[in-house]
Amino acid sequence: QFLTGRGRDFTTEALSAQNREQEGTARRALAAAARRARIGHAFRVVRGQVEVEVISAADNADLLILGMGSRSPGGRARLGQTARAATERAPRSVLISKPGMRSISSPLVCYDGSEGTKRALDAAIKITGTPESNLTALIVAADVDQVGDLRQEVEERLAGFQIHPKFLHCPHPAPDQICRFAMQSGADILVISLESDLIAGQERLTILETVACPVLLVR
Repeated sequence: QFLTGRGRDFTTEALSAQNREQEGTARRALAAAARRARIGHAFRVVRGQVEVEVISAADNADLLILGMGSRSPGGRARLGQTARAATERAPRSVLISKPGMRSISSPLVCYDGSEGTKRALDAAIKITGTPESNLTALIVAADVDQVGDLRQEVEERLAGFQIHPKFLHCPHPAPDQICRFAMQSGADILVISLESDLIAGQERLTILETVACPVLLVR
């Protein structure tokens, strides 16, 4: 045992007991959360490779929600192997949660007019859904003349929801700039299309591990 230094037998029975204890804790937590939200729920246990089973289960869902998964020796949150695989291969949108995540009311959505970012904007609208929401759109366009057209697209898409957006603009935002925009705008979630070049390759890992708020990656 890490804390006490005492030894114990490493047996199948001990591992099974530990798994049953974890299962019970998770089952009770899910049931309590479902009661608070007044929604139905289901709980099941599967065996296999974690990444494969999680991604397979996501095929029948609208959204896959995962935590960061691990921490560096210095205490910084790191994207775990399962979460990383999900952002790359899951067939549905993926929400990477962060500690302290609560209700969503101030999303920051990256928008360049592409079909992927239109889906991201629609997702941001759905997860807020109240007139009191403070949605901020980061307009990504190298052509200054295009910025006005993209702003109008966002406003028209929000017209029926009584949400008045705020706007930011950056022609080629780097990961650190996106994280800074999220902090400065007071965003409690970053919404971005998985098809976006902004999170291609290493940029995705940098954003997910650096930004303070949860990230919704829209498929």
